[in-house]
Amino acid sequence: MLKADLARQYMEEYLKEVPNGVLTGDRLVDLIKLGMITDIGSLHQVNASSVDLRCSGRFFIEDAKAKHHTVTFSDTTPRAPKMVGKSPLVDLDPGAWCLGSSIEKFNIPESISGFVHLRSTAGRSGMDHAASGFIDPGFHDSNLTFEFQNVNQYHPMRIELGNIVAQVIFFKGEVVSPRYSYRNKGRYNNSKGTVEAIVSNPFN
Repeated sequence: MLKADLARQYMEEYLKEVPNGVLTGDRLVDLIKLGMITDIGSLHQVNASSVDLRCSGRFFIEDAKAKHHTVTFSDTTPRAPKMVGKSPLVDLDPGAWCLGSSIEKFNIPESISGFVHLRSTAGRSGMDHAASGFIDPGFHDSNLTFEFQNVNQYHPMRIELGNIVAQVIFFKGEVVSPRYSYRNKGRYNNSKGTVEAIVSNPFN
């Protein structure tokens, strides 16, 4: 049995005894030790009911020099925005946005889902995070990609390697069947670092 499969088996056995609801401190530590989150810097990142996430320093911003086009999601002509890489930091002008990613890597069991939120200090400093920060059961062997925006009107914003600006909250629920698991139908599994939009029909 592969190491990842063995870790998933241990997590699934452990979770059988865990009631449904928000996962808190000691449960989060146990699941991290079992492999749900790897490459974590320290268990000090675990809070009462969330885990802090660090920026990897790999960013993408819109390419101002590229020939621009309309971003579309149609089945026949999907088109994502043109992006350019930045590392190990990015400076966002007011209103600008970027993609970033977590240093931490995730292997989510079939009964766990998660929500990614900003830390309150980041939000109070004028940062926003797109409402796409949901982690489905089965998301595996992947870093999380963030979507950050500077919503300040006058102040630029710098985000750089190691910044802790986001956190993830995990929920235990029913085990999903393989038919619905992100493990079998997700397009962003096995994501290494920051991943740009894969614009295509999700039902193909």
